[in-house]
Amino acid sequence: MVADGTELPVDERDAELYYRPTTRPGSRLPHAWLGLADPREPSVSTHDICGHGRFTVLTGINGAKWADAAKRVAEELGIPLTAHVIGPEQEYEDLYGDWAGLREVADDGMVLVRPHNHVAYRSHGMVEDPAAMLTETLRAVLGSGEGALQGGRSSVSARDASEQDSRGASEQGTRDASQQGARA
Repeated sequence: MVADGTELPVDERDAELYYRPTTRPGSRLPHAWLGLADPREPSVSTHDICGHGRFTVLTGINGAKWADAAKRVAEELGIPLTAHVIGPEQEYEDLYGDWAGLREVADDGMVLVRPHNHVAYRSHGMVEDPAAMLTETLRAVLGSGEGALQGGRSSVSARDASEQDSRGASEQGTRDASQQGARA
């Protein structure tokens, strides 16, 4: 997951009892019904077009550059990555405006979905170089890059990751020592 710089939304209702759909990184991808270009075909869910062992870029009618970038990045990184432009006269149409209400990004923004249908990252609008942004983001998500994004958006940096590893090792050492003391 790569943070997008937004604050965690404050729920007015009990989060344990009420689901609040969001595309904030780390959240499960919200469900919305989408129509297919062929109206004789049944509707599909956003969950149906994502996952299946691959990363997915979802973008709106003005986000074709994200879809083009996804093809290049998939080849460059050698990972399964697909892209879907959702809008009028596209493969998928937002029949009821549900996706537009849930996506929390503009028509030229994008939502990057992990293979298990959780949001890895979102861009609220078009960036200067979508391919570079996707490459950097996917490298951060996969742990094969610097880990920090430009422009104020950041993921877990190498320093933060090593601190987390140190805390994890320290906690493990404490548990091991407690278990050994209990055996003695």
